[in-house]
Amino acid sequence: MALQGLLIAGTLLVAGTMLERLVPGLNAYAWTTLLAVAVKIFRLLPTDLEDATSAWGSLVTTVLVPPLLVGISIATIDISDILTSLGDPRFTVLTVATVLLAGLTAGAL
Repeated sequence: MALQGLLIAGTLLVAGTMLERLVPGLNAYAWTTLLAVAVKIFRLLPTDLEDATSAWGSLVTTVLVPPLLVGISIATIDISDILTSLGDPRFTVLTVATVLLAGLTAGAL
């Protein structure tokens, strides 16, 4: 089911890229988004294909996004700054206070 969603998403991306070449004022991703909105508004896909596309989106969100965010974070964080900050007692106190406050707030909700 998710494979059908991948094919639909890929088709929309290719169409968005082609539209970007024809009308260069908008980014390919903007065209893709506009195409997806038009397909949804005008109900151009059957319900089972809409469900497949939704399943693909959920799969990407749960499986691919977290490792991507970790990779970007690791690539952009300067480890030497963090190691320097660990020597500062104010940083340690603020970090512990933040974790405790977040834990208490999460438990209260």
